[in-house]
Parts: sequence; structure tokens; C-alpha cells
Amino acid sequence: MSGVKRLGRGLMMRGKYLRMLVEGRKGTTVRLGRLVPSSKIVTLYSGGRPVARALIKGVVHKRVSELSDLDARRDGFASREELLRELERVYGRRVQGDEYVTIIELEVIGRVGDAPPWARPDFDPRPVAEWGLRRAEELGLSDEEVAILRKVLEAGSIRRAAIELYGSLSKRGKIRRVLRKICRAMAGEEPSRAS
Repeated sequence: MSGVKRLGRGLMMRGKYLRMLVEGRKGTTVRLGRLVPSSKIVTLYSGGRPVARALIKGVVHKRVSELSDLDARRDGFASREELLRELERVYGRRVQGDEYVTIIELEVIGRVGDAPPWARPDFDPRPVAEWGLRRAEELGLSDEEVAILRKVLEAGSIRRAAIELYGSLSKRGKIRRVLRKICRAMAGEEPSRAS
């Protein structure tokens, strides 16, 4: 299938839809385009933060014109029309009947809680960025890593830093890798050297 995109190991959801999924009032998510998962298990994000893990139980590709009221109800909407209005609101444009959508059936299998510090919902990247910048030379950080840490410190979040540095959220993984590197260095530091 041409025009197919790979779905990464993370899936962004608005808070209310994630709550509905966790509560069992929603069993799918409908996304524009033809998406193919790269993993059976995904991390669900809301507000840029990991919240839960889910199993992908099934994936169906349909044209928008083929969506039914049943598809809409499984996705937490009262009707097909309500689902289409929300898709148009989320994607910021009119949805055409011949466009493809991907219906992803999900089952929540756990909350994020046992994750390392940089993957927890309450993670504040600013102290990590500040610590890394103070030790940039000692840690052998590249100019790009230093620029990333400066932007994280200035922006206050991985999400905002990604948008300001790269113009989209697609490069958040690069920022997270730098922060993980710093977190690991922090964990190995002797307590007497901590400032």
C-alpha cells in the first residue's frame, strides 16, 4: 500500500479520550491516513507525558466514507457525524470521503509508574538540563546536545523544546535521548559531588 506510515511506539491522545479508554468507554482510536504499527504494545501519551501502556488488538483501514455509527461508538462518539466533526477539529481541515483512516483497537494493559524518571508523567526536565549544562565539558557533550539542553531549560518542557528547535513534535526522541544520557550520568555521580 503506498502512502502507508509507520506508527511508532507512542500514541498521543487527548486527556478526555485517554480517560475514556482507561475507563472502558472507548475501545479504538481513529486516525487519518494509513498507519501500520511497529509494535504490538504502545505507550499512550497525553499532554506530552506517558500515561499508560496499551496492547494493539487490531488495525483496520477504511475510507472515511465507509465509517459507520458502530465505528464511531467504539471510538466513544454517539454517531459517525460526531466522529467526523472531531476528526476535522483535531486535524484542522475538512475530511474527504475518499481519504483513508486507520482504526486502531486498543486495550490498556498498565499505567506508567514503574518507568525510569525521564518517562514518568511528573518528570521535570529543567533540573536535568541545568545539571548537564554545568557538566557539559566533563560529560563530553556535543554542541547539539548542549543546544538541546539549553532549549529544554529555556522552554521548560520536552514538548515545547521540540517545537522550538525542530518545528514539530517528531524529534522529541532526540531530546529524550540527551536527557536520558544526563539522568544516567546523574545516577552515577557520587553524593558528595552533588551541588
